[in-house]
Amino acid sequence: MPSSNGTFFACSAKSTGALRVIDYPTKKCTSKERLLSWQRLSWRGAWSKATTYAGGSLVSRSGSTWVALRSSKARTPSSSSPYWGLFAARGSAGAKGATGPTGPPGPSGAPGANGKDGADGKDGADGTSTAGSTFFKHAGVVDLTGIGTVGSQDFTTLHSWTLPQGSYIVTAEWDVASKDSSADFVHCTLRKGGATSSTLLAVAATSIPAASVKPFGNLAVTGGFTGTQVTLTCSSTVDTNVFDLAFTAVKVSPLATLS
Repeated sequence: MPSSNGTFFACSAKSTGALRVIDYPTKKCTSKERLLSWQRLSWRGAWSKATTYAGGSLVSRSGSTWVALRSSKARTPSSSSPYWGLFAARGSAGAKGATGPTGPPGPSGAPGANGKDGADGKDGADGTSTAGSTFFKHAGVVDLTGIGTVGSQDFTTLHSWTLPQGSYIVTAEWDVASKDSSADFVHCTLRKGGATSSTLLAVAATSIPAASVKPFGNLAVTGGFTGTQVTLTCSSTVDTNVFDLAFTAVKVSPLATLS
């Protein structure tokens, strides 16, 4: 069931991509799963390699329905793909029905007259500069403040966006690896407003082994909000660890442009 702000949560198996919807935070993901969240699902029809799909997109392929776990293009839905989760498997083939009788051919109809050309429509309003724009791409070393226990407050601001007043969807994806000798756990939150805001739009967390190599752990958050500011904050359980972060996509899109 969705949370009080309409957010859905699910666990995605790291090995197969299988999706399991949960009642977060009452239920938790296992160590072999990733925590995902979204606020709406969008049916996009049959999957096409020429189409870019945002997180929460639903597509059909080979009789099964798949849900996009993060933004992608030309990434074929499969159980081994980190970009897709199986939403509904293809059912077994039904029994072959009896052949019906052949009906008589109908008479050919007369060609219809060509209709008049319609009037030209009005020019649409200019779009805002935020539509589909990539606001932030970054790769660098970040020292995350330790939180002691998983799920506590995040302290380090990765990025904050200030936008014109409106309704938006924010999607952020990044890889993270530990540069130190201790294994760790990274927890990140997308917030409406500044770094101390208690209005949480989405959360993501993953375990990072010691001295791992980037890319290792992929994190992704997607959240919708109405306002002028949204902030992404993160923290870790070991205060002395330093992490190598590489953002692969951070986009802010007005809700009105989404199908």
